[in-house]
Amino acid sequence: DLQTELGYTQTQASNLIYSGGLSIYTTQDSTIQGIVDDIYSDESYFPAMGTSLWELTYALSVQKGDAEGTVIHYHGDDLVDFYKDFKDPKGYYVDEGSRKFSLLFTNKEDMQEKIEAFHNAMVEEGDTVLGEKITMTIQPQSSFVVMDQHTGHVVAIIGGRGEKEGNRTLNRATDTVRQPGSTFKVLSTYLPALDTGKFTLASTIDDSGPYYYPGTKTEVNNWTRTKKYEGLTTLRRAIYNSMNIVTVKTLNEVTPQLSYDNYLLKLGFTSLVDSRVEDDGRVFTDIKLPMALGGLTDGVSNLELTAAYAAIANNGIYTKPIFYTKVLDHDGKVLLDNTPKTEQVMKKSTAFLLTSAMEDVIKKGTGGSYKLTTINMPIAGKTGSTSDYNDLWFCGYSPYYIATIWSGFDNNRPQT
Repeated sequence: DLQTELGYTQTQASNLIYSGGLSIYTTQDSTIQGIVDDIYSDESYFPAMGTSLWELTYALSVQKGDAEGTVIHYHGDDLVDFYKDFKDPKGYYVDEGSRKFSLLFTNKEDMQEKIEAFHNAMVEEGDTVLGEKITMTIQPQSSFVVMDQHTGHVVAIIGGRGEKEGNRTLNRATDTVRQPGSTFKVLSTYLPALDTGKFTLASTIDDSGPYYYPGTKTEVNNWTRTKKYEGLTTLRRAIYNSMNIVTVKTLNEVTPQLSYDNYLLKLGFTSLVDSRVEDDGRVFTDIKLPMALGGLTDGVSNLELTAAYAAIANNGIYTKPIFYTKVLDHDGKVLLDNTPKTEQVMKKSTAFLLTSAMEDVIKKGTGGSYKLTTINMPIAGKTGSTSDYNDLWFCGYSPYYIATIWSGFDNNRPQT
């Protein structure tokens, strides 16, 4: 913001932040952040993910000792190829296809030995190592955002599992986009369906099949992966049971274009694709029916998904999420006033109805495991997953806070 709002260069802004005597008023709640940090540092809270794995990111640059000074760059794929005949007798490595060695593994010490052997084989006498980078990242990964839906204040955030190894490292809550799965149904489909008056929660859609995306041979299956159909189904039931066919049929009536233009953009999503032409001529757009089920070109970030749901939790008012409220210089002068921008993006009655339906997600739907057992407090939310559980989501809120959690492999590997 120092750059975009006040015109400072990156160097000037960095110097001000670290040595300019600025007073930055953060929105972080130290108590809540502390609780979240403690949970994420305790591996016992991740039992459903099974044995934690590690993923290697590797790079080695070597200048050969020949007359030309040839420089060779090695990466993880070269390491995999080097060990193509490795048999993995102790089962330390995740079998990728027909190969026993992979960059996904369970034993860090054994991988370190493999790296050293590769290094010694590639670096000959007279060579110069220009650089070597070894990063072992715990997998599956996760991100978490807690936000006050009334103010837009981000009170706690986690960008990933594992020990932080530096400043400005990857924050998966803000810097990465993932497929949102069924969490997107409420935003892309049921919000515009109710807000435009085309449907009510009591409206019925025929859950029958086989059903295909109109004009295609691509079948839409309900998330249970069975051929069970329920016939005429209310929108309320379709929400709390996360029914795919009803959702797609509903968006087909609403139209993806209306949903995109009148709602999704106003909910603060910046990673959605209107139209994009690749170098090979392929055209991508999110303005189509798979959007109903969260089938997007790139995906969305945890932070923006949380802020979009916060609009429902806040009576239909979208508030841009913020991490600080103001910045003062060393003399106490206000440099930045970060009052969040707000906009009424849906009717208050629509927000009420969606909250009611998502309370049923917790009471009798797909989110039953998220019930509060020791506190008597209303909770609403929506679960989400993608094919082969590459991504797992839950976004839920109380009258006080909204939180979203995501888990998945950085390389988009299935979690099954």
